[in-house]
Amino acid sequence: MKVLLLSHVVLATEFAQEAQQGSPFTQMLFFMSFIFLLYYFIYARPVQKDQEAHQTLIGGLIKGDKIVSIGGICGEIVEVQEQTLLLDVGRGSFCTLSKTAVKAKMGDSNA
Repeated sequence: MKVLLLSHVVLATEFAQEAQQGSPFTQMLFFMSFIFLLYYFIYARPVQKDQEAHQTLIGGLIKGDKIVSIGGICGEIVEVQEQTLLLDVGRGSFCTLSKTAVKAKMGDSNA
C-alpha cells in the first residue's frame, strides 16, 4: 500500500513539473516576445524619438537661424525653400544645403 501511494506521489510530482515548464512552443513564444520588447525599447523607440525631433527641427527653420550640417558646415540661413536651404557661410560665400543634412541649430544643446 505504501509503495502504491509513493508511486502515485512521484507520478503526480512529475506531471506537475511538466505542467509548470510548459510546452517548447510556449517557451519559444515567450522568449521571442521578450527579444522583440528588448529590441523595441533599446533601439526602435529611441530612433523614432530622434527622427521626430529632427523633423520638428527641420520644420522650424527660418531665415536668420544659424545651423550646423552633418558634414560640419556652419552658416546662417539666407533663404528657406521647400527641400533646400541657402546658407551664408562667410565672406560672401553661399552654399545650398538639403534640409535633411541639417544636424542642429547653433546654440542648442545638441549642436
